[in-house]
Amino acid sequence: MNQHVDASLDPEDAGAGPEAEKDPGRAADTGDVVPPTPDEDPAPEAWEAIEQLFALAPHLRSGRANVMGDTQVSGDVVAGDKRVDVHLHERRLPRLHTVGPLPTAELDHLAETFAPNRRYDELCAQLSARRVLVLRGRPGTGRRTAALRMLMQVGPKAGEVIALDPGTESADFANHVQPGGAHVVVDPITSQDSPLRDIHLNAIRRRLGDDGLFVVVAAHGTVMEEVTTHDWQPLPAADITRAHLVHAIQGSAADGPAGDAAAADRVRRLLELETTVRYLSSGPSPAEAADFARLLVEYAAGRCDDEELSGYGRRSAEEIASRWFSEDQQSGGAPLRDKAFLISLAVFDGLPYPLVAEFGDLLYMRLRTVEEPDRTAGYPVFGSSPEDRLRLARAQEHDEETDTAWGRLPERVVAFQNDSLWSIALRHVWTSHPAVRKPLLA
Repeated sequence: MNQHVDASLDPEDAGAGPEAEKDPGRAADTGDVVPPTPDEDPAPEAWEAIEQLFALAPHLRSGRANVMGDTQVSGDVVAGDKRVDVHLHERRLPRLHTVGPLPTAELDHLAETFAPNRRYDELCAQLSARRVLVLRGRPGTGRRTAALRMLMQVGPKAGEVIALDPGTESADFANHVQPGGAHVVVDPITSQDSPLRDIHLNAIRRRLGDDGLFVVVAAHGTVMEEVTTHDWQPLPAADITRAHLVHAIQGSAADGPAGDAAAADRVRRLLELETTVRYLSSGPSPAEAADFARLLVEYAAGRCDDEELSGYGRRSAEEIASRWFSEDQQSGGAPLRDKAFLISLAVFDGLPYPLVAEFGDLLYMRLRTVEEPDRTAGYPVFGSSPEDRLRLARAQEHDEETDTAWGRLPERVVAFQNDSLWSIALRHVWTSHPAVRKPLLA
């Protein structure tokens, strides 16, 4: 796999080039937006833009992204095996969590379907010893579910779990907890002027007494001072799917050992389906793995066919892309620089990480120019770590041999775990966010 990077793609020229000269929406010297003249074509509609895409890049065709042969990058052309499909779908609004005592039915279902592991057991021991725990992780990794399960396991058997308002000032948390009760707050609103401090947690601990519990579920952006945090890693998708299948199928099976054995056999056969193995290897989130288990139950009952089951991976990828490129970071929207990296990875899926990151930063500068035309293009030297970026992208780095002028040499490349993500991400960006088209083509 040979990559040739044209020297004209220079950061200093991020806003220059023939496309910039042809852009009727920008004055050459001031950066002011001016209306197009009557004889100029208006901005194309979505379907016309798609036709433009194929006219500009007729090489886009079916095939996996990471088998791009003799990839060349020169000027405004990216050559490789790519196809942009067009589908329309609606976004789902983020779920709102309850404030106050959580429903008993939710807690009971969680207790029956949770799949603990060694890390979870270690965190339970920490909560039991310290009574207050800060659990940090990316939204969508099952961190809230794990926190609720820990509160139920460590706390009183018949006790309720109380959710606090995340808008409460951290210094006031102690005033809202009940001695001997189990409490959780998810993504508390903090700032540099009002961080979560260790003294706040000490005040909570004194208020709780010997039996009370308090878990803070925090994102990596939560501002804290002198607070000990415990990172949460999502449970394996296969374990989550198995736990939900066992709960659903054993609950409907006949009583007795024979019924349990038959249910266990059905669970095993569903997990061994080729579609199941392929989907679970794509790195789904805990919520997606649980949804897939429910679909497997429908499939086992004959209420879902093979086509619907095999299409679940693509449908979930569409929802992932929709969340990535939204502005709501609480529901999974990525910061602009990470959005640019995701787009770059969609184009260069299967190429080395440094190349993907470099062109992601170049795209980020162009996107910044679109958002803030009067501001000098640039970006922080140090951004998200490669591990965080790949975790966000649901991508993995692996070794691959590449044909070079010196023979076949090993190199580390990155690729989406879900084969559908690269094409869906490109299609979503192109059809749903027209302002990205010119920077993306450039």
